[in-house]
Amino acid sequence: MIFADGAAPAKLILPEIEWRKRPVSKDTRPDAGHRVTLSRWTVTKPATPLELEANYPDDSHLITFPLVPSSVEFFFAGKQVANGNIQMNTVLMTGPGEPSRTIFTRTFDCVRIYLSQSFLAECGNLWTCALWSNRAL
Repeated sequence: MIFADGAAPAKLILPEIEWRKRPVSKDTRPDAGHRVTLSRWTVTKPATPLELEANYPDDSHLITFPLVPSSVEFFFAGKQVANGNIQMNTVLMTGPGEPSRTIFTRTFDCVRIYLSQSFLAECGNLWTCALWSNRAL
């Protein structure tokens, strides 16, 4: 099972240049699959509210871990899911394929995990196999 997207070991966490767009290492083979990617997104305190939208065809589920307390408005699939303070112990999870929009009013720094559908399906299959093999015991 391949957990990396081909990034060099020294570059385990890739900078996320475009908000909620999976970064790709320049050294990655075109057929690498990009199954799991770690990224870091940072926006320094904007002088005025910074609004960003994302609508990328990536099939990934995203898990976001804020590294600093912040304040944002976050909309996913047309619904507001966050409005106000976000603490460091908050975990934000979203599914693939839906447009999203965020309004940043304070510094926001996070680490994000992109998990592809194929990777999650493989993990699900391994889990199912493990459950069945344990029942036989």
